Amino acid sequence: MPLSRDQVRHVAQLARIALEPGEEDFYAEQLSGILAHIDRLQQVDTDDIPPTAQVVAVTNPLREDVPRPGLTQEEVLANAPAAVNGMFRVPCCSDPCSSASLRRTGHSWALGSGTTWQRARLLRAASATRARPAFVHL
Repeated sequence: MPLSRDQVRHVAQLARIALEPGEEDFYAEQLSGILAHIDRLQQVDTDDIPPTAQVVAVTNPLREDVPRPGLTQEEVLANAPAAVNGMFRVPCCSDPCSSASLRRTGHSWALGSGTTWQRARLLRAASATRARPAFVHL
């Protein structure tokens, strides 16, 4: 049973697809072909076939979780570019000097162009009195 132009427009509206004039006939033919294939599949006798959710056996390919000793603090910090008091020393992510769109003017900060999210981040960064390194304790 071929679809009508009204049915095609309705499906396009549900799918939020804008159709150009004259496309209804093209899509009516395409969708009618798909529905004809589905009708043919409905005619297949599947009463003797058990329902299947997976056609191949599903196994967990991961190895067994066995606890093992990890690295010591000294071994981990041996490759760190900077370490202080047993912690990684990392640059502060809210360092106002690291942003090209924020410049210091006297005692205030001037914002350059950017999105609202970037401006909010820069304002938070500007509220810091000075850039401080962050430490991560191991």
